[in-house]
Amino acid sequence: MWPKTSQDEELTFERWTVKVERRAFRRNLSIYLKPFQPIRVVACISVSHTRILDFLQRKKFWIAKHMSHFDDLAKRYPRKRILHSEKFPYLGHDLSLRFLPTPLKNAFVSRTEDNLNLHLPHELWEILDDDSLEQFWPAIFDFYKKEAEKFILQRIQVWSEMMQLHPSAVRFKNQSTRWGSCTSKGVININWRLVGAPLHVIDYILVHELAHLKHLNHSKSFWEIVASIYPDYEKAEKWLRHHHHGLDFLNNKITSNLY
Repeated sequence: MWPKTSQDEELTFERWTVKVERRAFRRNLSIYLKPFQPIRVVACISVSHTRILDFLQRKKFWIAKHMSHFDDLAKRYPRKRILHSEKFPYLGHDLSLRFLPTPLKNAFVSRTEDNLNLHLPHELWEILDDDSLEQFWPAIFDFYKKEAEKFILQRIQVWSEMMQLHPSAVRFKNQSTRWGSCTSKGVININWRLVGAPLHVIDYILVHELAHLKHLNHSKSFWEIVASIYPDYEKAEKWLRHHHHGLDFLNNKITSNLY
């Protein structure tokens, strides 16, 4: 991959912000659109702003179609804030955020049946406002990562015994578009954001990846294994198609732009 230049640029096209990423010896202009992020254009160092804007103009209707869809997503899944009673998904249930004081120096998160508790150091208790609370996102990420590792490892052990398929290792990642994967060496990777989804969705992903230990493809034989163990898997896939953006607040790559 060609290295980036030291300074990327920002343009305005129509009503959208455009981030221009310069790369040495790049021949063609490329455009990338993602929810909750500016338009991203990758261009050669010598390409002028006029040429970039002309390129965007030719793609205007395509861009507008996708950005309209992203606007709809933003309305359905508004930006989460660290505020009292903000809702956070956990195993498919919405937990209400509340604040509790702690004598400890560092903030941490715990949960009860109905609440996600952000424990804040005593010395900060009286001086924090809504904006400064945003600094505690790492504590929330840390909570979800640890909960995912603990809970999902328990569930994968249950399904491994049932299917008699055992991974060589289980690793946790935070990928933008993949919920799980299986390597040729029998290592299963699970996206820890999955802990926000309902249990039937988590279990489907685990059964899916365990089935790959026998068939490292999506052949008919693979789907026969999945269906024999988890016949309602299509319901889980439908949930992921329609609701996965509700877990995007845990994606560090996205939250770096949101928060």
